[in-house]
Amino acid sequence: MTDTEFTLAPIRLFTSNRLLSAKHGDRLPPNTELVPDLDRAMLLENAQDLPDGYRIWRDVVSGAVSGFYSTAAAQDGRTAIETKSQQIWEGCGEFERALKIKRIRKTITSFEEFWLTVAYDLFELLKSVSLGRHVLGRDNDAVLEAIYTTVDAGFYPCGWHHEKGLCAFDPRGLDGFRPVWETRGGVDQ
Repeated sequence: MTDTEFTLAPIRLFTSNRLLSAKHGDRLPPNTELVPDLDRAMLLENAQDLPDGYRIWRDVVSGAVSGFYSTAAAQDGRTAIETKSQQIWEGCGEFERALKIKRIRKTITSFEEFWLTVAYDLFELLKSVSLGRHVLGRDNDAVLEAIYTTVDAGFYPCGWHHEKGLCAFDPRGLDGFRPVWETRGGVDQ
């Protein structure tokens, strides 16, 4: 795998058949806390007042990128990553529009609604992983690589437990669960 392939693999994962498929639980980082309840996952991802033992998720992610984000290497990397990211995101446009129509018609499933809600944030997380890989190479931040491994396994990273590590939402419990790629034509990479 070339350095460019390694760097762009996280954002390319957004079109993979593994995205939110929950297919590879055996590939999750060690001690990952699987969260089967969407409300709890959203609490862990978004709340500022968390249960004991949990850290604010945005702070964890920000801490992982803050050491390199403003470097010249990161500024250089953002150009290539943003160019490829735009192509990938625009490729999801028809799928996203179809889901928005389903929302208006009130035929959208809970799983599809979840995808619409988290797609942008998930893609931004993957862009951060790619940027870390561009700057730090194979010595990328452990949190960013845990995010990548979790998404690659088919789960949604949503929080951080101080002692255990990553928390990941398991989408299989949502009404209408069907790996996203089945309805938008993604390919395994």
